[in-house]
Amino acid sequence: MENTRIGKSEAIALIVTIMVNQTIMISSKTIVADMNSSAIINTVYISIIALIISYVLYKLLSKFPTFDILDISNYLGGKILKGFIGLSFLAYFIIFSSILLKNFSYGLQTIYYTSSSVFFIVLLFLIGTFFVCSLKHNAIYRSNLLILPLLILSILLLFIANIGNFDYKNVFPILGDGINSTFFVGFSNLFAFQGLAYLLFLPPQLKDVNQLKKITLISILFSTIYLLVSVSTILLLFDSFINNDELFPLYSAVKYIEFGTFFQRLDSLFILIWIISCVSSLSITVKTCCGILRKLANVKSEKFCSLIICITMLCVCLVRQTYAVSSFWANTIFKYAFFTIMGISFAVLLLAFCLKLFKNKYFIVTKK
Repeated sequence: MENTRIGKSEAIALIVTIMVNQTIMISSKTIVADMNSSAIINTVYISIIALIISYVLYKLLSKFPTFDILDISNYLGGKILKGFIGLSFLAYFIIFSSILLKNFSYGLQTIYYTSSSVFFIVLLFLIGTFFVCSLKHNAIYRSNLLILPLLILSILLLFIANIGNFDYKNVFPILGDGINSTFFVGFSNLFAFQGLAYLLFLPPQLKDVNQLKKITLISILFSTIYLLVSVSTILLLFDSFINNDELFPLYSAVKYIEFGTFFQRLDSLFILIWIISCVSSLSITVKTCCGILRKLANVKSEKFCSLIICITMLCVCLVRQTYAVSSFWANTIFKYAFFTIMGISFAVLLLAFCLKLFKNKYFIVTKK
């Protein structure tokens, strides 16, 4: 059983990879598009809030060291609440990941595979994801730990190599459209820290649950750095950027990189790294969904669960919709879905936390 659990580094890489993948495909672009010149300040602002929320979640989870949100829901409200929470997260993870995958496939089709169908690109991703999820034990998390440094280095290289092309006037006016836009409307950009949802399923997978605090805070800090560097690169590099029709603003930034006459056209290398990141992120999502499905339906075969989830994702991707419609769902609908599902989860954790304190106190008083 011990070799199926994950260590501190693997757990940090798990959370960060989910957030990094979202940053590449949607978060950085959305923040700059919505916040304009105040994008950097807004990123710092939502990062501080994310750190506070993650610490509160850690404190609530610490009362249930080996429980995830499903176990805690069962403790609080029995099978009905457990089923509701489980199905809600299952739908959220599957549909959102499918839409991100389809958007990424649209981008690849536009850039490289203009004569290929988006369906075949999506299918290749899901076949690769199923193969990775079929590997035994925690191979996904170990390989992900090797991939993450490449992701971090890629965005740092993108930032450093473009410093000479930056226009620092783009940060003015520093509050963009005003305080209300930056701090109140911009609060919805907390959606960039979607990895917080995966944190709720992490405790039972850890070799040492006492490391949960470090895992939580370090993963949010790494994600903050990645998001801040990505947002800064886009904001400082492009004038009057960004409209929502732009597929990959970070890909556009790669085209500005030149290291002499030999190292040019590095975009293929970056795309390769991001493709690996996408498969890694999808594998983590499918693995998480497998855990939920197995607890809800008492299914023993993990391969069968992975197959069902991958087929479901493919069906979601087959729904006819344009890139604009997919982006609307990813940028708007799932923002509200994220806040709703996290709000409900927070309420469940808080009530379970209070119930346990009450039971402990009552038991001690009765015993005396």
